[in-house]
Amino acid sequence: MLVAFSFSPPPPTVLLIALLRYTQLKSKLQKSWLNILGLLAQTMASIGMTLVANFQLSQDSRIHNMGTILIFGFGTLVCWIQVILTFQTNIHNEGFRVGILRVMLATAISITIILYFFLVAQHKFLHGARAQWTLTMIFLFFIGTYAIEFRHSAFTIRCGEGQNRSVSTIIAEFHADHT
Repeated sequence: MLVAFSFSPPPPTVLLIALLRYTQLKSKLQKSWLNILGLLAQTMASIGMTLVANFQLSQDSRIHNMGTILIFGFGTLVCWIQVILTFQTNIHNEGFRVGILRVMLATAISITIILYFFLVAQHKFLHGARAQWTLTMIFLFFIGTYAIEFRHSAFTIRCGEGQNRSVSTIIAEFHADHT
């Protein structure tokens, strides 16, 4: 039995952050498969957040716990992927410092997940919930570290009608900071 008490930013916000990060790194990488994998993993974590938010533990524990597994499983994967991408892109020569911070946070997240499952296996659900809340706060701090690199970027979204279509399309562009 998993006991899940979760707080997370709204899933659309997490998905938007994933799209912005993907767009930011897209032009800086020679091999984009890791960036695409990061986008897909963060999308899955966002789906998990939606499940956790819409299916409370007391109402449907199976779906709620599935969402928890998606959040923490794919969320941890996102953190380690972003650590690798941080060192690879080294935006404005800050990659090493930001990368070290993200390595420490991703390590703390991994250790906290192991601690959580250990505590739940021991039927120490209150302590497991505390570990889960700690994990959530570290995740939020990790996502907050994107601001360090986002400050060097300007994102624009243009809406317009495509050829032979009456449906609007959205295009996100990355502009490097020239300062």
